[in-house]
Amino acid sequence: MSQQKNTSAKVLDLKKINIQEARTKPREKNKSAKVEVKETRKENGKARRPKNRASFYENAVPSEKEIKREEIDESLKEIYQNEDGSMVNVKKMDIKRRHGFFYYFFVTLLTLFILGGAGWGYYKYFYLKTNANYFNLEINGPKEIVSGKEFTYTVNYNNLSNVSDGNLDLKLTYPDNFIFISSDPAANSKNNDEWTLNDLGAHRGGLITITGEIMGPQNEVGNLLAEIVYTPSNISSEFKKDASYQTVVTGTGLDFEINSDESVLANEQGTIAVKFKGENENYIDHFRLSVAGSANFQLATTSDSKDPDIQMVRPGIWDISKVGTDEKELDIGFKFPQKISPTETVTLNCEYDLNGVAYNFFQQNINFEIIKNDLNLNLILNGSRNDQGINFGDTLNYSIVYSNKGESEMKNVVIMAVLNGDILDWGSFTDQNKGNVNGDTITWTQNEIPGLASLAPGTEGTIDFTINVLGEDKIKSDPSFDPSKDYNVESFAQFSIGGEQATTSAGVSNANAAGVNGGSNDTKSNTITAKLNSDLGLNEQVRYFNSDNIAVGSGPLPPKVGNTTSFRVFWDVSNNLHELSDLKVETTLPNYVSWNNDGMTNLGSLSFDSTTHTVTWNIGRLPTGTGAINAQFGISITPTQNDANKILVLVPGSTITAMDTVTGTEINKTTKAQTTKLETDDIANTDGIITN
Repeated sequence: MSQQKNTSAKVLDLKKINIQEARTKPREKNKSAKVEVKETRKENGKARRPKNRASFYENAVPSEKEIKREEIDESLKEIYQNEDGSMVNVKKMDIKRRHGFFYYFFVTLLTLFILGGAGWGYYKYFYLKTNANYFNLEINGPKEIVSGKEFTYTVNYNNLSNVSDGNLDLKLTYPDNFIFISSDPAANSKNNDEWTLNDLGAHRGGLITITGEIMGPQNEVGNLLAEIVYTPSNISSEFKKDASYQTVVTGTGLDFEINSDESVLANEQGTIAVKFKGENENYIDHFRLSVAGSANFQLATTSDSKDPDIQMVRPGIWDISKVGTDEKELDIGFKFPQKISPTETVTLNCEYDLNGVAYNFFQQNINFEIIKNDLNLNLILNGSRNDQGINFGDTLNYSIVYSNKGESEMKNVVIMAVLNGDILDWGSFTDQNKGNVNGDTITWTQNEIPGLASLAPGTEGTIDFTINVLGEDKIKSDPSFDPSKDYNVESFAQFSIGGEQATTSAGVSNANAAGVNGGSNDTKSNTITAKLNSDLGLNEQVRYFNSDNIAVGSGPLPPKVGNTTSFRVFWDVSNNLHELSDLKVETTLPNYVSWNNDGMTNLGSLSFDSTTHTVTWNIGRLPTGTGAINAQFGISITPTQNDANKILVLVPGSTITAMDTVTGTEINKTTKAQTTKLETDDIANTDGIITN
């Protein structure tokens, strides 16, 4: 009994000790040492209990060796455990392959590429940004100038690079006929065209101004060239930058008119009439005029000019000491002693002298047809021997002046006139001498003009005749009419001696039409080309109602004494054949007509001068095919008692002027007067008489 108690105490004591030791270990680290008190074992499919409790407790408590093993296992788990808590399979080994030669080759190549790119970027930014593309040179100035007007060029230069530039030298090449006045800063060269500039820091610039004038002919283009050389501070190479600028001379400031015969008789004196005056914008106060020709050209020893401002220096050269707005004239006498060639050219020059340097600003070549015969023929159209413009429906007044310049008598003279053109109205031809018309040729013999039977030396005579140009409607209604075609009339006279009259046929031109088959030009007169001007038209209407029957006027109609009535003036311009320049429409209103200050236009500018009471529509250049061009403005009247029972003029007629760029002729047309009857307003239906 006592033995049983001791055994039981011993068991309990062990249980207590082992349980106490077990408690000192973390439960997580001693999972395999847990005491399974209620564990049952199966053997042969049957559960059985341990034979005795003492052995159960002894087996359930882990020994110190087991505890150490558990601690080692836990440490190994920490080493071989994956991140997800699973254990590493040490039975399977993954062996990583080493990088080969090509791997390291390409890595090295990539590294060199990156370093090279960085180096290139650095080099480009700090070194290559110093060439001409990183330097700016620019010229500014007026695009258009009048000859002799003072103006200024500005030359801007800028360093756009990241380094400074040194050794800067600027060189200018001035336009022809450029007159240097001053510059800022001053140039370093005698010709005022070179500058040595200070070093220019990165992103810095400078400016040079040059003041001068161009003394050149109209439409001359002046080219200013600039060149600058410089050396960037980071390299020793020299760079260059160029620039240029163009300025056009739009006019000389002087209005020249040169008149002369286009044909002259050999060894007979001719005349060149030179007329000139200063325009509103003129900067030439003096100049030298000269004429020159071939060795066959001879000048008269004196010139016909009574103006004290025009003095002959020597034959062929004249000094004009003063130029104003008043017209001056110089008549230059000359002759060609022999007929060396069919034509001769004489050149007229005008030069501006400054400090001994002559600047040419005007030049004109004058061509002459040289005639050598005993019978001198001169053809004159509308008082001139030169080419000219004509209008639709114009009357052409011709004169043939003939003179025996030889030393012997001429018998049985036949004189012919050829008018070659398809715009003539031959039904309107009139001739007091009743010459024979055959096609485009008129012939006079001794039967029509008895004096042609014998012309003694020095005998002169004149044949006058007229013919009309077809009207605009008739020309345009012709199926063959072509707006792009130039319609001209070419005219000349010719003679034969001995009564021989060759047959002529309509439509044959020039010498053959005159009956001289292969004949010499010595029997011909000068030739005149009459060019048909453009079909410029102005339609003017003064209305109270517009074409849509809407009132554009106000007040009583007809006008009433003491009451204000307003009207609307409409201008419509048409043009189809040629381009026009300097186009302008003007009218001067009566003093009792007021301008309502409400004008408008779709082209150009419309203005009113209150001093002259003039309405002006400036259009300027008008190409063909522009379309409808119109302007309109309001006017008003307030009749007084003195106006009662009268018809008042509202617009006394308007004038349209333009220069035909093809014919070189000024076109001038005037409309009819417009009154209070409102002749162009078919809706108003008023007699226009002012009522009380």
